[in-house]
Amino acid sequence: MISFFQTHKPAWKTGVIVIAVAVGAAIFVSAASIGTAALYDMSQRDRIMRGVFILQTDVSGLTKEEALRQVHTQVQEALAQELRFRANAQEYLLTPAENYIQADISAAVERAYASGRSSTLIPNTFVRIGMLLHPITLSIPTKVDRGLIERALREKLNGFLVAPQDASLSITVQNATATPTVTIHPERLGHVIDFAPALDMVEAQARTLTFAPIALKESDVTPALRTTTVEQLATQVPDWLSHAPFKLTADAHLWTVSPAMLAGWIEVTSTSQGWALSLSPSRVETTLNGLAKGLFQEPIDGILTLENGKLKDFQAPQEGILLNPIKTIEEIQLGWEKGSSTVSVILDTVTPKIMGADAEQLGIRERLGVGRSNFAGSPTNRRRNIAKGMSLAHGTLVGPDQEFSMLKTLGVIDGAHGWYPELVIKGNKTTPEFGGGLCQVGTTMFRAALNSGFPITERRNHSY
Repeated sequence: MISFFQTHKPAWKTGVIVIAVAVGAAIFVSAASIGTAALYDMSQRDRIMRGVFILQTDVSGLTKEEALRQVHTQVQEALAQELRFRANAQEYLLTPAENYIQADISAAVERAYASGRSSTLIPNTFVRIGMLLHPITLSIPTKVDRGLIERALREKLNGFLVAPQDASLSITVQNATATPTVTIHPERLGHVIDFAPALDMVEAQARTLTFAPIALKESDVTPALRTTTVEQLATQVPDWLSHAPFKLTADAHLWTVSPAMLAGWIEVTSTSQGWALSLSPSRVETTLNGLAKGLFQEPIDGILTLENGKLKDFQAPQEGILLNPIKTIEEIQLGWEKGSSTVSVILDTVTPKIMGADAEQLGIRERLGVGRSNFAGSPTNRRRNIAKGMSLAHGTLVGPDQEFSMLKTLGVIDGAHGWYPELVIKGNKTTPEFGGGLCQVGTTMFRAALNSGFPITERRNHSY
């Protein structure tokens, strides 16, 4: 059409006409595109746009309910598989995978439905065209129970995993004049598995719901304390035993520490200067608790019993008197330096949480809140620790303007105080320690406090 213009007319008119034609064509095309896009938008109003996959399932043109059903079938088939691990030249299976992995299908479907609907009509049109030319594949958000997988694997590998054991010594004294017998117990090499890389791989596989065998990272662990070090320290034992006999006194009580008793307190510990002989606080405490029965008294906190919303029973609090083993050891060693034959045992007076309060004055009238949690499937030691933790927390009174501390309520957590070894999350590892499972008690207590409307002053969650 442009060739029909006369050549003697100014060139700028031709240019204007050309531009006008181009703009007109663009307006026409845009109007047509907007109309088509609007019709397409209306036709897909309740459906997922074309060109959308959730994993291997094409959800194009489906309603949310239809997509949920189809994707659910695919997820069920995937999670019916087993998780496979290899270690010690063997394969260990955890089945089915759905026991350890949760898939949020609804979130994936919502994201699929939102694809191509994130902006206004015209930008969405380009996005939708792109989806038609290059379909998008969405993953399903998943949550992997790392702790449960590790516990299950540890149970299966129980005879294969060996914790490293430091070298140690034991001392036997027949009588005051006999030469002590020092027995060296050699260290034991450990064989452990770093579960973190395998659990990371499970999470990666869960994102695609495609599971393949995972190799567990095995390694030998050399103990920190070796036999040669203990043998060197054993030469110091006679010097330590030369301090006995000496006497301990507390509240008009007097006990004689014989060489044999002192020998049972000596152990090897790590210090800032290296390994050294020392007195064991736990052994000192165990011995003196046996000798001074009736002298030491655990504090008794106020305890109440509610029945049908009314106060049924109340136990008044009592102060406690407890041995301070660490300060007592310091006092013993100071006495040795001074040449004293009698050393004072250090006692602590422990005040209960609530003193002299009358139950009725507390104004207890109703239940404020409840916390619940489920520990089904927990191993025996974990259940024991949970039961002990609950019994210690049960009936605790918190007075006006007082702060409740779960750690203070539980007290010292070790074998001497009746706790059992079980898995705990520490840093970026899961390792056996006394009191494993108390996180369950802490979580339940936190929920109860939160549901009751109390301010939470401090709470520490697991590192993973």
